[in-house]
Amino acid sequence: SENDEYNKSERETSTARVPECNPAPEPIKRKLKLRSTFYVFIFYPKSLISAWEEFDKQFQSENDHPRIFNSYQHYLLLAFEDGGTDLEKYVSNISQAYSIIYQVITALSVAEHRLSFEHRDLHCGNIMIKNVEAYYADCKINLLTHGVELKIIDFTLSRMSKGTSTIFFDLAKDNEIFSGENCLQFDIYRAMRKANMNNWFPFYPVTNVMWIIYLVRYVYDSLVNKNIGSHRERQIFIHHFRDLHRFGNSHSFISLHSRI
Repeated sequence: SENDEYNKSERETSTARVPECNPAPEPIKRKLKLRSTFYVFIFYPKSLISAWEEFDKQFQSENDHPRIFNSYQHYLLLAFEDGGTDLEKYVSNISQAYSIIYQVITALSVAEHRLSFEHRDLHCGNIMIKNVEAYYADCKINLLTHGVELKIIDFTLSRMSKGTSTIFFDLAKDNEIFSGENCLQFDIYRAMRKANMNNWFPFYPVTNVMWIIYLVRYVYDSLVNKNIGSHRERQIFIHHFRDLHRFGNSHSFISLHSRI
């Protein structure tokens, strides 16, 4: 079976609890830790400009060159833990491909339940991955990490609620994001807008499912392009997630696949 194919390799286990089974507020470790913050009002340091240019030379940054800012610019610096490599540059084997997708689904499931959370921008550049060897001691959902740990970043467009407070970014005021072409990422933005009728305040967890579908397709295409695994293994992978579009939230999917 599909699951047997996935379970063949040696297990390295990361875990999380399904919210309905465990109402206690245990955190799920799928976001980067913020180490410190700084408010800065200085000239942009030459060393940082050089670092930015070196990064741009190697990876072609999508951000503006820091030289566009004048000497009166104020900056907020956020220092995070090292999250590893983004998904754009990291897909190495079939087992890790399953693990990456299930770690995303589990993290979103918990966040949906606890914070009525939607990420709304979960493209491949916002998934950070690093190699790990540690075992995690929890017991409800066993995820086969296969040596990789995933972190989700960039909550600029996200929506979440706690108590009577709701935080969200009103994408109705940013039409440019919906105008991209020839890329599934931009199709997802438009699909979200259609699902919530361009009202970005309410909670529509189906948007998380849309991004999971995007990530499955992205990982599958990476496997094909890099010729990772056999043709049959790649087909089993994409077939395993074939019914994602039938679910209205992440939790309902993970509840049916809590033992993979």
